[in-house]
Amino acid sequence: KETEDVRQRLKDKSGECALEDKIAKAFPDQIAALEQKISGYKSDIELREAQTMPNEDGFSSMEVEGTAYIEKKAAGSALLAAAHNMTSPDAIPIGMYRGFAMVLSFDTFAKEYRLNLKGQLSHPISLGTDLFGNIQRIDNMLAGLESDLRQCEAQLDNARVQLSNAKAAVAFGCSSRTGNT
Repeated sequence: KETEDVRQRLKDKSGECALEDKIAKAFPDQIAALEQKISGYKSDIELREAQTMPNEDGFSSMEVEGTAYIEKKAAGSALLAAAHNMTSPDAIPIGMYRGFAMVLSFDTFAKEYRLNLKGQLSHPISLGTDLFGNIQRIDNMLAGLESDLRQCEAQLDNARVQLSNAKAAVAFGCSSRTGNT
């Protein structure tokens, strides 16, 4: 019986130490990373709003390899041509769209072209073979920034609750051992 009590106390102490480690390091790091990501999303949303200047067809011009395209079809074709002209899977800057730098790469594992839109954060998109479809994918990703921001804010709220609960659990554990419940 006494050995079981000692084991249980050691187990409780070990769990408490792990929780204290999370309180001291893991939760604050997670919260800081989420706060930085939220700031990045807000900055990218502002960038998108400031740099979106649609023409009469609703398309904002896209620069691909030094040429500005004001028509969606021509921009989509230039994007596909840039992908097909790649000689290395390494990421290369290829232009700008709605204020975001476009960086193209080839994922050798997935065997697909990837476009990374870079503002404050990086936003990856898999490219397909349809010139209009690729522009639509990019626009959909940009339109989804607010949703991504809300999801990140919910993760931050959850991390703060977890930190608070962990602090309460450690405080309760200490007070219950000293008889101060």
